[in-house]
Amino acid sequence: MGSGGFTAGSGGFTAVSGCTLSAMPTSLVTGGAGFLGSHLCDHLLEKGHRVICIDNVETGSLHNIEHVRDPKFRFEMVDITSHYEVDEPVDFVYH
Repeated sequence: MGSGGFTAGSGGFTAVSGCTLSAMPTSLVTGGAGFLGSHLCDHLLEKGHRVICIDNVETGSLHNIEHVRDPKFRFEMVDITSHYEVDEPVDFVYH
């Protein structure tokens, strides 16, 4: 195991010192306006995550995420094949 993170315990995973996970993890979802990505965003929000949804809507659609009215959700129209920097700590990336 690398520095920080999780170790397997008898009941699943246990936090290790140095872990950066907060009480509300932040997840970055690339392709988040697509069919699968939008459902993943919904699921993560239901599980209490903050979600940063990145999509260039070339194959996805804003229609797939227009129902999301959650302050923990942020959409950015970005082509992830170009350089992109997240302006805050991220705990999980779904790509």
